[in-house]
Amino acid sequence: GPMNAQEGSTPLPLLDLIAPTLGLREDFLAMAREYMRLGNEREQAMFREAADDVPAYLRLLEERSAGRMLLDGQVPYHTYWLVRDGRTIVAVSTLRHYLTPPLIIEGGHVGYGTRPGERRKGYGRRICERTLQKARERGLERVLITCNTDNTPSMRIIQSCGGKLEGESPSPRTGKPVSRFWIDL
Repeated sequence: GPMNAQEGSTPLPLLDLIAPTLGLREDFLAMAREYMRLGNEREQAMFREAADDVPAYLRLLEERSAGRMLLDGQVPYHTYWLVRDGRTIVAVSTLRHYLTPPLIIEGGHVGYGTRPGERRKGYGRRICERTLQKARERGLERVLITCNTDNTPSMRIIQSCGGKLEGESPSPRTGKPVSRFWIDL
């Protein structure tokens, strides 16, 4: 039968992978502030823009999932939030619907990041697994995930989700080596 929770133990958090929602606007803004303080330049710029007008940002994500309002070189993508106990966004992912030649070098089908204050709790692996499930539901049979070759935690997550290393190439953006992993769904 089910194991009895020990006295005083915390129940496992309930994790849902959801489409971004205005209902979590306040927590999204709190996450945006964390990224603006602790993220890399790209994350800082992205979250600064999103925080300026959350409804407009969420509408833009919806348009892009339908293939509209894409920037040069962008492909349609869905964005997902991994939410703990219905209240706290702990990680964010994107699922690109298909790849272009530059995305094969860097970007891949799936991108994900764990909120700075929620790292080292296993959420990276969880959002990766759940986003791969969404890819399967979309009918994708093989998925590419790329990461910086020096990003050991990310490489471990990708490999634990079935990623097989295909090779590495320098990033056209940074010149740093990027590793490519394919996952058969």
